[in-house]
Amino acid sequence: MLWWRAREKKLGISGDVTGSPASYPYGKVSGLYPDLRVISETGETPYVCCGYCSAHMACWTAREGLSTSMFHEAHDIRDEGGRPHNNGSNATELRNGANRALDITLQAVAVDEIKDRLRSGFAVEVALQYADLPPYLKIQSNDFGHSVCLFGYRDADDCVGFFDPLWPNDANGAWAKWADVKRALWSDGNHSTTITKWRADTAAEDVLFNVAPMTTHRDALVRACAILYKDSDLLERHSIVANTDTPFGFVGSTNIAHIIVNAGNTNYVNRDDVLDIFPYDREFD
Repeated sequence: MLWWRAREKKLGISGDVTGSPASYPYGKVSGLYPDLRVISETGETPYVCCGYCSAHMACWTAREGLSTSMFHEAHDIRDEGGRPHNNGSNATELRNGANRALDITLQAVAVDEIKDRLRSGFAVEVALQYADLPPYLKIQSNDFGHSVCLFGYRDADDCVGFFDPLWPNDANGAWAKWADVKRALWSDGNHSTTITKWRADTAAEDVLFNVAPMTTHRDALVRACAILYKDSDLLERHSIVANTDTPFGFVGSTNIAHIIVNAGNTNYVNRDDVLDIFPYDREFD
């Protein structure tokens, strides 16, 4: 059984150190959709709610309208997971707590599957060994089992968005090298991913598409570094968008993807990566 912070509690060294990292060598996470910020565990002592706050952050990306306070959803997850404050948690309890308290499904995910989940726009609550993290992500010197939320992936330099509940509430996440995070992760079975996420408001766009002839020309503006996929399930990568000023022909929508055409190739892109769709011809500079 995975016990969060068991060593700290046993030795009486639950840290009082809080704050943001001293530096962000790969930058702060910003501009994601949705714009996740840290939900901190530091609102009560000892700091032992990292698992619940990380699950709360993951759930926040899965459904619009959740709060950003540990004292709401994180505590609800803890209550439904079955343990009182300062008694740890395991991954199964976090998944059960999220399901019972919020009706949000978190699924177990293997370490080697995490990056693809992030690339596809889902969040992952992970368990790790704090001492094995790189210095630029740490604010404490102790060694303990810890949980954080990963959200966002930057293909250009293989970075993941790292959101640590030891950091202040509403702090930005930090971009971190996937290799730096991966080496600190616990084994398979200790990590959970979301299976739902916020949707961009595309209802008006879909209506325009549905009533227009199939030959109507429309242009799509796509987020920089968005991934183009060969399939509508967004599993088989085709290429990456180099910039946001490339005209893509917009064809239609699936439940999770927009269908776009560029240079005669039909591809699929995550709906959240489409910045705008223009109903008529548009000149690109």
